[in-house]
Amino acid sequence: MSFNKFLERIGGVFLNPKRTFEIITLEGYRKSETITINALNTIFLFTFFFRPRSIASIVTFVVVVGLWLFFISLSHVIITSIYKMPGSLSEFFHYITYSTVTIILLIPVKIFWENLGFLFLVAWLIWFNIVMYYAFRAYYRIDVKQYIVTLFNVVAVAIILFIFAQVIMVALGLGVII
Repeated sequence: MSFNKFLERIGGVFLNPKRTFEIITLEGYRKSETITINALNTIFLFTFFFRPRSIASIVTFVVVVGLWLFFISLSHVIITSIYKMPGSLSEFFHYITYSTVTIILLIPVKIFWENLGFLFLVAWLIWFNIVMYYAFRAYYRIDVKQYIVTLFNVVAVAIILFIFAQVIMVALGLGVII
């Protein structure tokens, strides 16, 4: 696949994600694209949102990546178990990685945080979920309702795990996370 085709896919995620993910389904993907997108996302996040020299920033970044991988994995388990859709977690990871290129839209959040940052963040979250839906739809062939139910299930499991972690930490005398 040529570099131009790669750039067309990146641009397509922003301009027409439905069509772009359909094209990725038909033409396939390359692991080098996933590696490139993830490397660029890492550089972008560290440049704009984290201080790479700070241990706390590195730990925060690792936690964010861990939560993202948890989200992807749990979504895959829910869709393949509940909806009985076929699919491989590693293949789905390649699809969903394309949706992460939208993090570049977080620049206005950083720049305008004092005034309009929250509105930009909400707009980005909505757009990111739309793009993710098209990735889910292209790979698993699910509809909007199934996507929303999957999101609610992932959030519910995350809340239950968080509460469970809080209980364990209090029981061990370590205090609370928040």
